[in-house]
Amino acid sequence: MGSRLEKLSDEQLNKYMVYFNKLTQDIRYGDLDDFYQKIIYDDQLRNKVKAPLGIGTLDRLDIEYLYYLLKQNGFVGPYVNRPQIDTVEVDYVTNETEYTRYTRTGEIETYLSGDLDSTYLITLKDMAEIDPWEWDVVDEDTRDSSVNDEYFDI
Repeated sequence: MGSRLEKLSDEQLNKYMVYFNKLTQDIRYGDLDDFYQKIIYDDQLRNKVKAPLGIGTLDRLDIEYLYYLLKQNGFVGPYVNRPQIDTVEVDYVTNETEYTRYTRTGEIETYLSGDLDSTYLITLKDMAEIDPWEWDVVDEDTRDSSVNDEYFDI
């Protein structure tokens, strides 16, 4: 699938990034999860970000593509260092109320295989972008603990 930004020529991408940087110049963000949430939860910003691309929705992979461009090329460009789509195996580990720890393994497409973290993946799960409950259970361990926790192991 991939991001629609992949299809832009270098010249088109650099023009778009000048536009994007003007839109987001007053926005401060920390990590990938913060960047994703600032765009996805701000309807006005999200609509402005997608408008020049002529797309109906701004997908997760589009936001990851933008994050990679900024991280690898800075805020002034030129944006010549582009990401390549990759598939990363991710374990979703839960400690459930029944005192059983399940590890589910699945794959997701991402441009940021080296930058994924549990916080961001939890957000994607909460936003129904990924569904680790559908993944294969690769480990099951019954425990005597009542801790109820979840995290992604990358």
